[in-house]
Amino acid sequence: MNAPSNHTRLVWLAIFATLLLTSSAAEAQNCTSGLVYFTHAGHHYWRCENQIGWAAAQNRCAAFSPDGGSPYYLARPETTAEQDALDANRTGDTWIGASDPTGTWRWTDGTGATWNGNPVTNTVGSGPWGGGEPSGGSEDCAEIETRGFLPTFPRWNDEGCTDNNDFFCEGVLPAGYICPLCQRELSLIPGAGCPG
Repeated sequence: MNAPSNHTRLVWLAIFATLLLTSSAAEAQNCTSGLVYFTHAGHHYWRCENQIGWAAAQNRCAAFSPDGGSPYYLARPETTAEQDALDANRTGDTWIGASDPTGTWRWTDGTGATWNGNPVTNTVGSGPWGGGEPSGGSEDCAEIETRGFLPTFPRWNDEGCTDNNDFFCEGVLPAGYICPLCQRELSLIPGAGCPG
């Protein structure tokens, strides 16, 4: 029996590596429903319609780290324009990366949550909060919530962290990164990206 040639070994190694990368990205996202990719202001986002708790959503985001890129995190809508981009790509209540288990709203990296350059506070109806929000109590995680037909919605809502929601992940892809799920290069311009 002849031993496989170096060329044959390299071909099999390339096939295995491609399957592993594709599988890793899909597994990290572990999104079986409603996976949507989009970009805004140089950041790459993906939304998953799987209904899970806030901590599980953050773990799924953090598990996705493309070669040469930094790990993803639950999205940080810090401006009205960024919130509008998220709103255009969601269908229901969706986790974002702000929480306040200590009484101060923080992003998942521990820095203070901001909105249009100002700190996010617990003042009802201020900044990104919807009317009557944040309502406090044991609701320590932020979601973008849709309710009513007023132009001030969708807005943020504080919610129990174990409730189940869709979620947005955000990160910066390295230049020239090839999306393993759609097998094409992503151009990091608004509206471009990997189709779901």
